[in-house]
Amino acid sequence: MPNLKHLLYIAAATTVFVGGTPAIAKPGDKIAGSFICVFNKGAVARGNVRAEANRAAGAGLKHVYSNSIRGFSASANSVAQLQARNPNIAYCEQDQEMAAIQGGPFDFRELGKPSGPAPAQSIPWGVTRVKGGSGTGSGTGTAWVLDTGIDLDHPDVNVDASRSRSFTRESPPDDGHGHGSHVAGTIGAKDNSVGVVGVSPGATLVAVKVL
Repeated sequence: MPNLKHLLYIAAATTVFVGGTPAIAKPGDKIAGSFICVFNKGAVARGNVRAEANRAAGAGLKHVYSNSIRGFSASANSVAQLQARNPNIAYCEQDQEMAAIQGGPFDFRELGKPSGPAPAQSIPWGVTRVKGGSGTGSGTGTAWVLDTGIDLDHPDVNVDASRSRSFTRESPPDDGHGHGSHVAGTIGAKDNSVGVVGVSPGATLVAVKVL
């Protein structure tokens, strides 16, 4: 039978474990020791981004950005530490938790659930305001939607599923949330009898699932 000393040890260990359970992360919460840094404009050539990022972050380097921006993400003790190692860094921001907002009236379909009745066609005020919608002709361009994915077989959007990709833990680029489909509809919903009419009706849409 365990003695009092053993019982007190078990009780103390249990208390520490329960008290140390981290709170559930919320959008906007800062991520400790994680930063996203951008180099000074023109200071680092595209082909040298990885080398310059390694110079700053070393083993803490997580990801390199060389297209839309020149920079990197890394684990570090502080921004000052990263900038001291590489003076080409313009600024760093602490990484934070992100989440997509809820969708809207375009979302009459939910992935994995029976579809509700399709709403009658309408043109949102914002689409009219930028001179989009019915009578503007068929959309001939392509828009890449970086969001929660797009409902790939939604009857009101023209999605190029072959070019669509997911960069999340969920492999298909199908939209399991609704926000990405809502954005896609604002851009290119067809001029038909279903839902809204987009700014460029019928435009080709490519889902780039990042949320």
